[in-house]
Amino acid sequence: MQVTIFRPFSDEQARLLVNLHQRYESWIEVERERRELPYDLRKKTINGQYYLYRITDRSGNGKSLGRWSVKRDAEFTAYHARKAELKDRAARLRTILAESAALYRALRLPLLSSDAGPILRECDRRQLLGSHLLVVGTNAISAYMVEANGVVPLPDETEDFDLAWVAADDDTSGRAVWDMLKAVDPTFTVNSERDFQARNAKAYEVELLVAPSRSHSLGPADQPRPMALPEQEWLLFGRPVDRVTGCAIMLE
Repeated sequence: MQVTIFRPFSDEQARLLVNLHQRYESWIEVERERRELPYDLRKKTINGQYYLYRITDRSGNGKSLGRWSVKRDAEFTAYHARKAELKDRAARLRTILAESAALYRALRLPLLSSDAGPILRECDRRQLLGSHLLVVGTNAISAYMVEANGVVPLPDETEDFDLAWVAADDDTSGRAVWDMLKAVDPTFTVNSERDFQARNAKAYEVELLVAPSRSHSLGPADQPRPMALPEQEWLLFGRPVDRVTGCAIMLE
């Protein structure tokens, strides 16, 4: 009996992967630009005077940018015009990307779990992938298959998500990993018995690993605290695989 060890992607599958990559890159660039914008700019009245405020969160907290003036009015107008433009572009690109996502599933290409996908997208939106974080373990298998241009029969991925912290320089943002996880799901909490592990309300676990030589670079206030493993050192000498794959839920 002949056992199939490797099945190359068909021409149709290979074309879809190229198109998906291009469409995803266009979409994520817009998402990154949207994230760089202030949460909001608002005109407020204080003691009978108008001020421009930079709002930082949905609760309305913010900081005054100064009394209203011609300059502040132009800043306010330009911000809202840019915000609306990017929102419209993101929506159009999202629709196009969703078309590729539907075809991706129809062609039975390798899928990432529905829980891991949103975490990876948020990492990418914050430009943490490659520079600060790498996907390790079974969740990386779908990317390896795309890199190899074919399917390799393997066991299913585990029901957790392993990330390796690889930043060489100290992270000055303070809570890069924790803020990312909370943006994906505010129910994430750190496991008090295993502080390298975060868990959400659905009991989905994210574990943070690190090579001992890079353990210094994670911000002291960040969470979870990575588990230092000597075997993670070999990752630092390899070439990371950078591929776009689908997940069970492509976009929320």
